[in-house]
Amino acid sequence: MYFSSLEVLPYDWVVYVYQSDANNINTGYYVEGSSATTGWTTIDVTSIIHQLDGQGFMKVRLISSMSNRNKGTIASVSEMEWNLTI
Repeated sequence: MYFSSLEVLPYDWVVYVYQSDANNINTGYYVEGSSATTGWTTIDVTSIIHQLDGQGFMKVRLISSMSNRNKGTIASVSEMEWNLTI
C-alpha cells in the first residue's frame, strides 16, 4: 500500500475481508496496523484472506481505526500492489 499523504501520525488502520456476498465486510476477520510515514507500507493479510477461499474473488477494505475517526481526510492511498503466493 502506498500512502501518498498522512495527516495524522501515526495513521492507525484496519483491513477487513468481505463476506461471500462481496457487498459487506466480515467484521470477524481483520488485521490492524499503523503507518508512521508516507510511502510504501506492507500489510500482511495472510491471516484473514483465506476466509475468501473458493469465492472466486479477493476483496478487502482498508479503513481508519477508531482513534482516527472524525478527523476529516487523514490519509490518501495512491497505489496498491499485491504479492500473491500459493
